[in-house]
Parts: sequence; C-alpha cells; structure tokens
Amino acid sequence: MTNQKPFRVPTTVVQYRVGFEAQASALAGRFPQPAKVVVQARLDPRADVRIVLGRDLPRQFALNDVPEPPQMLASAAE
Repeated sequence: MTNQKPFRVPTTVVQYRVGFEAQASALAGRFPQPAKVVVQARLDPRADVRIVLGRDLPRQFALNDVPEPPQMLASAAE
C-alpha cells in the first residue's frame, strides 16, 4: 500500500501490469463511480494491480461496511 503524492489526484484510476486487465476491471467495477483502468508498465515489482484513489471517491465509500467478504482476484501462485 502506497500513497500517490501530493494527494490531489482528481479521479480514481486502477493501474495494472500486462496480463492483469481482467482483475483491474473487476476492481474498477466495485467503485460507486466509473474508475479509469490503464495499463502501467512501471508498477512496483511487488504489485500486479494498483488503485490510485481520487478526490471523486465519496468519503463515505471508505467508511461503508463490506456487504460480502473480500475475495482474492489473482495470486502469483496461479
């Protein structure tokens, strides 16, 4: 987990490494507004997908209870 400084990103973006577009799209679909999905060749080597939260994300979204348990979308072991 890292932060995108200076914390002024206007819109939420889901970045992904080649081969992980399906997982990135699935994550983007979980936000209350459309999140942009973009391929990013220079992700941290420890990550296949990165979510950059933007100011468009409603504050209460982060405070909501999760209606279902989280699920693993991908694993390096697969």
